[in-house]
Amino acid sequence: MRISVGVCTHNGEKFIREQLEFILNQTVKPDEIIVTDDNSSDNTVEIVNSLLNNSGINHKVVPYNTHQGILKNFQNCLDMCTGDVIFSCDQDDVWMKDKIEKFIPYFERGSNFVYSNAIVVDSERNILEDNFWKCYGIDFCHISKDEFQLKVLSNLFIAGCNMAFTKDLYDKIRPIPYHFLHDGWVASCAPLFGDISFIDVPLIEYRRHGNNTSQFQSDEKLSDENSVVSVKQEKKKSIINDIYKNTLPDDWFGNHHNYVCNKLFYERMSTHMTNEYSKIVLKSISFHKNLLNCLPKHRIKSICILLREFFNGNYGLFRGNYKSLIRDFIFIIFNKNKDFEHDLNKW
Repeated sequence: MRISVGVCTHNGEKFIREQLEFILNQTVKPDEIIVTDDNSSDNTVEIVNSLLNNSGINHKVVPYNTHQGILKNFQNCLDMCTGDVIFSCDQDDVWMKDKIEKFIPYFERGSNFVYSNAIVVDSERNILEDNFWKCYGIDFCHISKDEFQLKVLSNLFIAGCNMAFTKDLYDKIRPIPYHFLHDGWVASCAPLFGDISFIDVPLIEYRRHGNNTSQFQSDEKLSDENSVVSVKQEKKKSIINDIYKNTLPDDWFGNHHNYVCNKLFYERMSTHMTNEYSKIVLKSISFHKNLLNCLPKHRIKSICILLREFFNGNYGLFRGNYKSLIRDFIFIIFNKNKDFEHDLNKW
């Protein structure tokens, strides 16, 4: 079984040496390391080359002279990986020395996607949260594949640095749609093509700081899912605003994102879905489309839609809980931009 590690970098000179050293010192060495650099202006590429050229491991370093963006950079990197199993990697995390070793048995038993736990640390590696999964309130080892699919469909935060997947899976689901981050797309598709597995052991230290590609918003100890997903949501929001020309109210961008992603997911993957799951995805698309029709200028109609979706159980399935309903009510009732409109045909 050949192992590829795909690393994406951008101005990562502060942490990239440490990250690569942990990868190079694994108890089971990778067979290749692919690094794609998104037009760094610091010494990232020089540090990478100095380490990998003396590593004895097959590698490729691709420095882009124009800005690619996180989506394209990761896709370019993953496309170049040739191993049977691919580990995606940020530039600033810390791998436990036996990470690859712990993942391999799950792939040998037939899984096409494996997801581990992590420790959340600050820039100096002080522990902020000793159980990354706790931030979800989900014990992944005790949920079914169907439950995992539903969680991902409902915008569950998936950290790419915690996962690995087979190249066979990746080849079946590429290219990654523009609206998706690579980790969310792989996690969404993986259950459709085979077994998935979870390792409730922290196998990386996930850095939380001001400059990383998966940062958090505050330096306080993590207490709920919102603190974990904050910057992930900002990434998605930046993608949406790029398309929507920054006219989307903060309160409503999540509905747009979920509607678009669920719709794209169904269009690309419906032939691989069971009839039951296909119906759930279509129900999610309909739910988020209905929410998008809830506008401040049509308050009474919008409130009726929200209540209907709540009592039909769709909020529990696709938006989490009653707190989401309260936020949506606040948006409809108190939003001052009564003339806000949107055009679903843009999507």
